[in-house]
Amino acid sequence: MVRRIPPPRDRRLLAPLAVFLVAAVATSAAAQLSSRAVADAGPRDWAIAGGMVHVGNGTVLDEATVVIRDGLIVSVEAGSDAPAGMGRLDASGKHVYPGFITALSDLGLGAAAPRGGQAGGPGGRPSPPPPSRGPEDRPDTFSWRLAADDLQADDDRMAARRRTGFTSAVTAPRGGIVGGRAAFLNLAGDDARDLVLDPDVAVMVRLETRGFRSFPGSMMGVLAYLRQLFMDASHYAEIWRMYEEDPAGLARPRYDRALAPLVPAAAGEQAVLLPAALDKEVRRMVGLAREFGIRPVLYGGHEAAESAAFLAEHGVPILVNLDWPKADPDADPDAQVPLRALRLRDRAPAGPAVLAAAGVRFAFYRGEAPRSGGGPPGGRGGSGDDLAAVRQAVERGLDREAALTALTLAPAEIFGVADRVGTLQAGRIANLVIADQDIFEDEAKVETVFVDGVIHRVDAEDDEETDGGETPGDEG
Repeated sequence: MVRRIPPPRDRRLLAPLAVFLVAAVATSAAAQLSSRAVADAGPRDWAIAGGMVHVGNGTVLDEATVVIRDGLIVSVEAGSDAPAGMGRLDASGKHVYPGFITALSDLGLGAAAPRGGQAGGPGGRPSPPPPSRGPEDRPDTFSWRLAADDLQADDDRMAARRRTGFTSAVTAPRGGIVGGRAAFLNLAGDDARDLVLDPDVAVMVRLETRGFRSFPGSMMGVLAYLRQLFMDASHYAEIWRMYEEDPAGLARPRYDRALAPLVPAAAGEQAVLLPAALDKEVRRMVGLAREFGIRPVLYGGHEAAESAAFLAEHGVPILVNLDWPKADPDADPDAQVPLRALRLRDRAPAGPAVLAAAGVRFAFYRGEAPRSGGGPPGGRGGSGDDLAAVRQAVERGLDREAALTALTLAPAEIFGVADRVGTLQAGRIANLVIADQDIFEDEAKVETVFVDGVIHRVDAEDDEETDGGETPGDEG
């Protein structure tokens, strides 16, 4: 029997409640549409008409219209007819692109955790990890940590990236041999939860050797530790599989918070980010990945020209660091520079063209070059330098369509979100960039950016930034 709840005896009591609820809903809706850097939230439905639309899959439509409704792309068609009842943005003479993606960063993350997870030492300095008694200690391993759980929506570096056309980023926890798991973000939103497109896209690994008083305080030790770690994760998965299939008569396995999150990676089901700036490091990491049975995504790639054929042979993607090697401005000008360093500075920007010719899947990011001692994966360097560095690669032979792919579709494919971002197709999230000319021209300027269908006018954001004082850097 259905129980019916009678209406209140005095309907006048409903009036104040209704007013309160309407106000609350309106406030909530405004909060969802607002952004610190949105100058004109405007309508949620848009027709971007008359521009040259670069779909991102090799297709270019001249004088086409992109229709956006409720944060999603409804249609991309040649012609300038726009449906009635929505905002119309005239893009005639302009270029429209999928939102650019920085493939590795620490955007949205606050201060790094103390090294080794230890409490502060004398003077408040982080204590080095204690001596390891064996692999069960899991030194400098934070595999349970999700970048998505530590995001800060007020990180101004996201607005700085957005002003140059970047609408999404992969962000990874900092510190540790296994820093945790990276998230795929959209770079706008007042609530950190609204930034997350996918909370768990890859495991972040560094060859961190500093601060250890014993094992694994060397490169050989770290590699041995990683080998043991992934073997242990595979063994852990097998024990739990046997127990769950038939627990009768079996002792219950102990939960291990370091190993449990690594089970998908150990089974080759989730990408593992491995540092490889030089060709010898590329070969070492691919060899280790094959031994471990994991699915590698390398990052670094400054000797990509030497590594391209090898990467193509093994089908391994690589994230190319746009922070091209250059001379130290503070170095002694009379000091002799090794030929290898000079060659690296010269050849690094030409690497992407060689990767593209070899058929290697690659994407771009900007960050400190991977070192044997570790270091942050990205987020350093001025946010306006990314496109300038890509243009340098284009000058060194990289096809413009391949460059666009490395900024859009390739990172979306590598991290498994190409069904949502990376191209301008019906059903995709409305992340778009509008520039006054071909983005790979030196004088090209990003004018308007859409993230999740919300408009961000770059000139207005620049004015807002000027009013606010300092221009945010991209400090890790």
